[in-house]
Amino acid sequence: MRKATFILICLSGLILTACDKDHNVFFKKGNKFAGLPASILKDTTTVQFEETEFKFGTINEGDKVEHIFKLKNTGTKPLIIANAWGSCGCTVPEFAKEPIPPGTESQVKVTFNSTGKKGEQHKSVTMQMNTIKHNEEVFLSGTVTPKADKK
Repeated sequence: MRKATFILICLSGLILTACDKDHNVFFKKGNKFAGLPASILKDTTTVQFEETEFKFGTINEGDKVEHIFKLKNTGTKPLIIANAWGSCGCTVPEFAKEPIPPGTESQVKVTFNSTGKKGEQHKSVTMQMNTIKHNEEVFLSGTVTPKADKK
């Protein structure tokens, strides 16, 4: 019995010490820091977008819209985009995986697939960054004309 208790205590200790505090992430649901490594939360910088909203007008259902959102690291530390996601599966961002040096420009390409969408559309892309706000957003909006039903 003592041997089993000793082994359990040793395993628990290994599990607890195996976590490197510089790589811990916050997993609490709804936490704006969720998914951001603690190491980038301390080295914040600033970002400036050329625009944060793109209006694509009227398109036909099934069309894809691509837009490039240009951004610039206006701070003194490298800008890190830790993650980015669309408000639904029809809105997909592509972004730089490597740090963006101070004073350097980069871009986020967003593709909206209108298949199965009809009417007014308002989509967003959220980016987790090492900025003061930690979450930056860009938006796409427009109207999707439905396909005519074939009978």
